[in-house]
Amino acid sequence: MMRGGKVQYRRVNSQVGTPLVGKTRRSETLGASSSHEGYSTASRRTVRAINAATRQRARCNPTTFGAQVGGHRGGLTEVRALVESAETSNEEQAQGTFGAWRGPKARDTPWNIIPEMWRHLAETLPKDTVALVDENNGKGEGVVVQLTYEELHDEICLFAWGLKSLGAEKGQSFCIFSENSARWLVADQGGAMIGCTSALRGITSPVEELSFIAENSQARGLIVQNEQTLNQVWPTMVKNGQHEQISFVVVLWDGVTEKRRPEGDVPVLSYDDVIESGRKASTSDSKPLAGILDPNIKETDAACIIYTSGTTGQPKGATLSHKNMMYQVVNLHNVIAIPPKTQVISLLPPWHVYQLATSYYSYSWGITNRYSNVANFSNDLREHGCDFIVAVPLVIENLYKKVMQSVKKMPAARRNLVSFFLKASRSYVTATRVVKGLSLKHVHEPPSFLKLIACWLVHLFLGPIHALANALVYKKIRDQIKISRTIVSGGGALSDHLEDFFETVGVEIINGWGLTETSPVIAARCCAVNQSDPNARGTIGRPVPGTQVKCVDPETLEEVPDGTKGLMIVKGATVFGGYKQNQEATDKAFRYGDGWFDTGDLGYIAPSMPHHNMGGMCVLVGREKETIVLNNGENVEPSPLEQACLASPYIEQIMVVGQDRKALGALVVPEYEALAEDGVVGDASDAAEVEAFLKAEIKRKVEERDLFKPQESIRQISLLPEPLTFEAGYLTRTMKVRRHIVAESFASEIEAMFS
Repeated sequence: MMRGGKVQYRRVNSQVGTPLVGKTRRSETLGASSSHEGYSTASRRTVRAINAATRQRARCNPTTFGAQVGGHRGGLTEVRALVESAETSNEEQAQGTFGAWRGPKARDTPWNIIPEMWRHLAETLPKDTVALVDENNGKGEGVVVQLTYEELHDEICLFAWGLKSLGAEKGQSFCIFSENSARWLVADQGGAMIGCTSALRGITSPVEELSFIAENSQARGLIVQNEQTLNQVWPTMVKNGQHEQISFVVVLWDGVTEKRRPEGDVPVLSYDDVIESGRKASTSDSKPLAGILDPNIKETDAACIIYTSGTTGQPKGATLSHKNMMYQVVNLHNVIAIPPKTQVISLLPPWHVYQLATSYYSYSWGITNRYSNVANFSNDLREHGCDFIVAVPLVIENLYKKVMQSVKKMPAARRNLVSFFLKASRSYVTATRVVKGLSLKHVHEPPSFLKLIACWLVHLFLGPIHALANALVYKKIRDQIKISRTIVSGGGALSDHLEDFFETVGVEIINGWGLTETSPVIAARCCAVNQSDPNARGTIGRPVPGTQVKCVDPETLEEVPDGTKGLMIVKGATVFGGYKQNQEATDKAFRYGDGWFDTGDLGYIAPSMPHHNMGGMCVLVGREKETIVLNNGENVEPSPLEQACLASPYIEQIMVVGQDRKALGALVVPEYEALAEDGVVGDASDAAEVEAFLKAEIKRKVEERDLFKPQESIRQISLLPEPLTFEAGYLTRTMKVRRHIVAESFASEIEAMFS
């Protein structure tokens, strides 16, 4: 960014009560509708306002009209003001409904650590406020769990008393090997009540990995989902000698058979056993039930250890403190407003810090949380719906595919009409982004005069069509999706075609950036009702309060100018203290010194310019370790290319390759069902025909984006016979590709591709 002839560097510093970026103030917020149903009305207001302005300008001579509309900075500001003024009433409605959640500042809470939160909620919320519902995990016992906040608090306290009766005490750790459930929450927070640290992992992890986690975390107790999990992991722990450090085992679901009691000298108890032990211990003690909360727990004490899946090597245990977790609770209200009694579906695993942090944050507002899983998610969403959902891009992709499959099954006339509306609305949405100064394509340079006028006209003339489509089509799509307010996306890159589609049909998506080591949210786009920042698609928003982000040259470690790609490093209360028993990895993560953590992400900070409202927002372009270096020295980030290609309905998975090669290639898993349904090739079993079609499809999708350089063309592809799966070791638990393992496994195919 140029000012006074000098290059200005930016450290994005979102400290509470201070300007967001150095001397650059936060861009003024754009209005946005707070409800889907009001969108048609907002569109009509927009059209009326622009038509009125057009009629007035028609009385001016062409020169005056050009100066008013086109004079780039002034013209763009004027056009943007027209659009904003047409949406003012919607903005006021949003402020009136959700005003309590606005403002880039930390939220005041009467608790300092998460375990203190439950008592406050139990005492202040209406007694009938349902905290959670779990219909899926107790099927083996014929149990449906539904707890109010008062009941949840009591259950957590009883479990804490039960753990204490087993010898658990402050400073100790225990493993929880389980998927998400109501009892998982009770077990985790029961341990937290007495100052214990939970080491978290799911049940699908290899047993050697679970055994390693038990050893690395120095666990004194083991909590597992069911007996099957215990039967899988215990023999390996015995073989490795880790069973000697375990003093108790708790089975959360389906009870414990008599033959499991005890496991050698280690008692094996059911969830109900622990609750009953807690009940006896609490009644025999002079303290009240809530007196189990240890008053000596400090903010700096370890709350949990979350093991990174990683795409390489053994998992590393990121130790997160109570302060780390509370940071999310007191600051995420700047990102997304959650009114009390909001309905949320929990789908992601609890050992995913993204799910863990957003779960605590949601509970802090008195929501009702419905526990689901991959097997039951579609049914749960269809039967119950929800207001918000926290999801990874794969879940969002599946929602999109289901809608498009429904469109495919429509009669031809109706299908063609829906397709027409979607294309027209996408053009409208794209043009509106330019008019509002929210188009990432123009983050560095303003749109040309002709481009601005063209977008203004598209916005003007397609607005009524978009409003009609909203009334006739998109409301039905939203009813099918069954998510009434917002999808919160994280845990991976969100494809542009998903951003475009959901914005087109009126389902709000906010996207964020974070890592396990940052507990997790570093930056995020804002929910429309918050009104603190525009939801700029393609970015991951501005840092949340109290977090600093800067972009540096990976080699020199010097800060780079705004808009220049570099390595993103972060500092603040969100950053963890280090890896459990791994000082070497900790030192490497903080090698920049002064508390700056290396995220490993490549990106840039959008420069502040008068033609857009994205100054200070973070944009990610890839991972440092994923960068492909061609033999001519050109660097290529594979992720944006892959996301562009995945917009095709005929590509299920793709991984770009080309390290030290002359050009790029890709390993592709075709979507054979779509190929067959659409009859795009004569015979889906004809590999040569499928390959030729997909090469052309990839070329088309890459060119569509108009963002890539010539060296980023994918010249060759190789078809893979089966999808890359987690079970085969090709994906992490967050569905990211383990590139080095895939490259090793398909080395011969890659070599043949380039030979």
